[in-house]
Amino acid sequence: MKTKNILIVLVLLSVIAIYREPISNLLGIISDQQSVSAYLQGYGALGPVVLFVLLVAQVFVAVIPGHALMVTAGYVYGAVGMCVVIASTILGSQVAFLIARRYGRGLIYKLASPQIIERWDKAARHQGILFFFFSFVLPIFPSDLMCYVAGLSNISPKCFFVANVLGRTCCAVFITLIGIYGMKPPVEFWIIAALVILALFAGWATYKKAGKFPRTKKERANALGMLIFRTYQKMFGIKYEVKGFEALPEGPKIIAINHTNVTDAFFLPLVFSKMPRLIVQGDLFEIPVLGYILRETGQIPVNPEDCRAAFDQARELLQRGETILIFPEGQLVPPGQRVRAKTGAARLSKSTGAPVIPLGIYVDPQDARELRMNRLGKKRQGLYQFRGKCSMHFGSAWKPETGSNFHAQTDELMDRIYSLVAEAQKESQCVSHTSLNPIPQW
Repeated sequence: MKTKNILIVLVLLSVIAIYREPISNLLGIISDQQSVSAYLQGYGALGPVVLFVLLVAQVFVAVIPGHALMVTAGYVYGAVGMCVVIASTILGSQVAFLIARRYGRGLIYKLASPQIIERWDKAARHQGILFFFFSFVLPIFPSDLMCYVAGLSNISPKCFFVANVLGRTCCAVFITLIGIYGMKPPVEFWIIAALVILALFAGWATYKKAGKFPRTKKERANALGMLIFRTYQKMFGIKYEVKGFEALPEGPKIIAINHTNVTDAFFLPLVFSKMPRLIVQGDLFEIPVLGYILRETGQIPVNPEDCRAAFDQARELLQRGETILIFPEGQLVPPGQRVRAKTGAARLSKSTGAPVIPLGIYVDPQDARELRMNRLGKKRQGLYQFRGKCSMHFGSAWKPETGSNFHAQTDELMDRIYSLVAEAQKESQCVSHTSLNPIPQW
């Protein structure tokens, strides 16, 4: 993480720690928690129903203290209150969206300030799911009014519903947890909250910088993938250094890469300024969000029971002039170790005539951490980079020799890749801080 980001988090946590009692007291005063709690409890079993109605209404009526009601919902009803908050705020937002979509500006200007609506309408024009998600989770937006703005924009009801569910759920969980903790959340809660807020602001900054709004499914998936990877890189302050990218030949080619860290693949889209065509494990397509990105950007799934399908798809793309990225090792290989690589890159080159470009990636082992997790019911582990620099060195174009067997040719290819890794390692250890130039567009 960058020093600036670390300082921001430390200052935020220090302020919260020093003034946690005043903050808690202020929350209590603003919410008038005792009065609101007594009011709701007076309705007995109907309390959650009354709460639901009030929370739906607060989307339209500014004087109803929405956040105070959410905190009180957690305090009085616990997890049930959280569910009520999620359902009611999603419903209220969806109704506001439909009213704006159905009746237009004539009615909306009577319900809200025309100046504010016009201001945000310009910002939201031609925007989609990501924009309106940020409008619900970041305090710089008037979240309730953004429902009207969305209704006046050209976002589809389906896309707004997705942004509404994701954004409102995140806010509801965070705010009601304050009440569930009895208005005095533990320090760990504030630490996680600070990190999440920092990540959201980093994501928003990246989104704004991205420029034009993507219109097709492929463009939206590409933008989402780039947003995730840029946010990851910025959040942890990871630098990446690239050598030899400018010398890549035109036309179809196969880029063969070593695979030490899970996060190796995170930086490849940043180098190519888009989601490149990768041959990846088929089960990754089953992971929510990631699977959507992989499918819509045309990545190539390889499944053990049908490797031929991946080979045929990659060959067809190469014949159409595209570039394919492949990890010949077929698995994560810890630094300093070596496995017998698969022959797909050499076979594709022989079949299509496309050259192979070896790419060696090096990350200092001290900058990576091993994480274990369950993925789709299976235990997985791998190295993830959370700091430092990722060095990527592209080599010269190579083609397998006629007559040699594919295993021998693949061994020669891997020798070239590991040579580039060693070169990147040597340069990385010699230079502790390097001014990195922007990656050229390809």
